[in-house]
Amino acid sequence: MQTQALPPVLPHKRYQAFKLAVELACQINEAKVGGGQGALRDQVRRAANSVALNIAEGAGRAGNDRLAFFRIARASACETSAAIELLEAFGALSPQVASETQHLCDRLYALLTKMAELDRP
Repeated sequence: MQTQALPPVLPHKRYQAFKLAVELACQINEAKVGGGQGALRDQVRRAANSVALNIAEGAGRAGNDRLAFFRIARASACETSAAIELLEAFGALSPQVASETQHLCDRLYALLTKMAELDRP
């Protein structure tokens, strides 16, 4: 009897940080942004997407390459947080949505800091 091989699990799917980054990107994408802040809205979406995409790419690499992508993802989490703060300050994003997304950015920053240090000697 032949056994079927299980499909490979892509490494980024194992990371809690990737799951949180997808959640962040979804929250940002669904957020109602007003006040004529279309360019900043687009920027925060790109930054949030970058967090998830760089985690995934880093997960598929090794050594210093891996760390570099996790650090880029961490920097994108900072960029996302700053853009959210600006949108809230401009009155283009509700305080509740801003608070929820900022919380995710904080959690991601902490996780990515640990991930970026895992491969250090």
